[in-house]
Formats: sequence, C-alpha cells, structure tokens
Amino acid sequence: MPATVIVGLQWGDEGKGKTTDFLAEQVAMVVRYQGGDNAGHTVVTGDEVFKLHLVPSGVLYPHITSVIGNGVVVNPATLIGELDMLTARGIDVSRVRVSRSAHVIMPYHVALDRGNETRLADAKVGTTGRGIGPAYGDRAWRIGLRMEDLLDRAVLRDRLERVVPDKNLLLGGMGVGVTVATGVADGVGEGVAVGAAIASTSCDDSCGASFGRSRASIAAASATMPAAPPLGHPAARRGGHVPRR
Repeated sequence: MPATVIVGLQWGDEGKGKTTDFLAEQVAMVVRYQGGDNAGHTVVTGDEVFKLHLVPSGVLYPHITSVIGNGVVVNPATLIGELDMLTARGIDVSRVRVSRSAHVIMPYHVALDRGNETRLADAKVGTTGRGIGPAYGDRAWRIGLRMEDLLDRAVLRDRLERVVPDKNLLLGGMGVGVTVATGVADGVGEGVAVGAAIASTSCDDSCGASFGRSRASIAAASATMPAAPPLGHPAARRGGHVPRR
C-alpha cells in the first residue's frame, strides 16, 4: 500500500496538520504514528472550528479511517473527551481506530511530569505537564501499560501492582508534595471502565479488522445524537489551520 509520510523537522508548528488535511481527501487512511496530547491543531471547516489533540484530522472526512498508531501515547480521558466532542457536533467517529499496542498515559505519569518540573524550579524543561515524557520513559523501560491492558482486569491489576509502589516512591523522593491519588484497586476499576468505553475502537497494528464503535459506549451521552451532516466537498469548505502547542 503506497503511503505519504509527513514529518516535522522544526520542533512543532511547521504546519503538519494543515498539510495532512490538504492531502487527506485523496487517501483512505490518516495515521498518527507518534506523540501525545500536548500538541494539536485547529481545523476550520466553513464556520466551524475543531480543536484536535489526539484524533487525526482525517476524522472530518467521512470516507477516511483515522488511526492512532502504536507509537502514540494515549491519555484515555483526552481521547474519550475528544470523541464525545466530535460526536456531539455531528461528526461520525465510527471509523476511528486505536492500536492495541499504543501506550497509556496514566495519572502517575502526569504527577511525575509536574512533580519533576516543580523540583527542577528554574532549571525546569518546560513541559506541558501532561505526562508524555514519563509515559515514553516507561515504554522504553518496557514497564508501560498498553491500551490492550485496559481490556483485561487481571492483567491490568498485575501490571499496576508492579509499578504503582515504585511511582509513589519516586514522587515521595521529589519532595514536592505530589502523590498518586488512586491506589491499585481504584486504578484497576477506572482502567477497566475506560477499556470498556474504548474497546470497540481498538485494532491490531494492521488495523485491517473492522470494528464498530457505539457512541453510547464512550460515555453515557446520548444514543440520539443527530446524524453527521454532509460535508460537501471538503477541500472547498476547508479554511485555514492554525497549528498550536
């Protein structure tokens, strides 16, 4: 399958979102392959403005399968909120897919990110405090949770029991008064609930299988949302795009 790869070389804000949207009309899939929800872009369609942080902008085209690939670190709360926002505004999200191998940003990643920035004070890195760096660190250490782990209570509990005590030790050692609010038991309950909400978006790395996604499974939000309005000719209706951090 031929593919067009868009790579930013200037630390962000190069217009990747605008370029992706410009090329999207001609393709069947738009795949995001790395990054987290610290960045995003604004897509203007006629009089409507969509601010996206995780879901590829291809979601606004009814013929495109939008894929969040295995190199992305996913904050489930951000993902669910974004899908709910799109659904509430009449955008069909049934073709959104998330790789089962994508790593999950957990609450302790956010706490570690913010705690370390506080500890460093004037020497801080300047992160967005969304836990993306610590999540990638766990991915490199091979101790991170993947999206597929949220689908199995026993696996999720086992993995959390291994990492949560260490994360709390790290946070305690920072001396910044930040702790993980939820213990293993609460984390398992929350994780399983999230897993059930997003299970029907999941795909293997080929994303070749067909998975539907019920709006009602994402939140208890309504099963009576209006159908997606016709977008007409997307290229003709697209306005400007403002990439943003």
